[in-house]
Amino acid sequence: MGINLATAWEVVADNHGDRLAAQHGDVARTWTEFDDRAARLAAALEADGIGTGDNVACALYNGNEYLEAEFAAFKLRAAPCNVNYRYVESELAYLIDNSDAKAVFFDDTLTERFDAVRPHLTKVRRWVHVGDGECPDWADRHEDIIAASMPAARRARSADDLWILYTGGTTGHPKGVMWPHASLVGLTARTLAPLGVEIPSTPQEVATILSLLDSFGATPRQLAAAPLMHGTSGIGAIFSLFTGGATVTLTGRSFDPHELWETVQRTE
Repeated sequence: MGINLATAWEVVADNHGDRLAAQHGDVARTWTEFDDRAARLAAALEADGIGTGDNVACALYNGNEYLEAEFAAFKLRAAPCNVNYRYVESELAYLIDNSDAKAVFFDDTLTERFDAVRPHLTKVRRWVHVGDGECPDWADRHEDIIAASMPAARRARSADDLWILYTGGTTGHPKGVMWPHASLVGLTARTLAPLGVEIPSTPQEVATILSLLDSFGATPRQLAAAPLMHGTSGIGAIFSLFTGGATVTLTGRSFDPHELWETVQRTE
């Protein structure tokens, strides 16, 4: 039981294309834009031979790009995995190597740290730079990849495909917890029960749920106050997008209650 998240999100894009999917500051992406941008990123990764069973590391602060990287990986049946942006060089090297990541999306502020360990991370085929700073010659800029790529074709996928959540490593090295898409989708059971519907396993069933949520005015909008690389916001974002909603992220690099409340008022 269950459905692949990329397949479900594509259903949302087809049914609610003009609605908000992701917003970071003043940059808002509709579902049509979100789907298209992720598909173009997926095409570039696929050209590097990245696909089913591979892993894609997200060393990013909160932002639309984080969600686009996850969606791109899902589209290819690859597993996105979180990377703590506070890690120093040795910690980054360990996690990227341990995850067997074939691609790494990284924030501009991590460029020097990754450059120091990059020669040892020989399994990585594609480095994707996110941010306004200078892109190093060993990476490709996120926006340039999108502009230069055609969207990847849609495909059949499995609910057994994975989303990987690395632990914090408090008592040892971080460990990747493997979540099948079916398990993530299963978290919506309590939300769907009052609607009288089961956990969806087909695109048609996802479309039915979107219609029901619409009729009740219950489409969610999540403000991800915690980092997306943490399970709290990471799973919350997946839940909101799966049910046709949107994820809004704060622009600050540390928690600011004033920004949070201003964002609530501006995006409610």
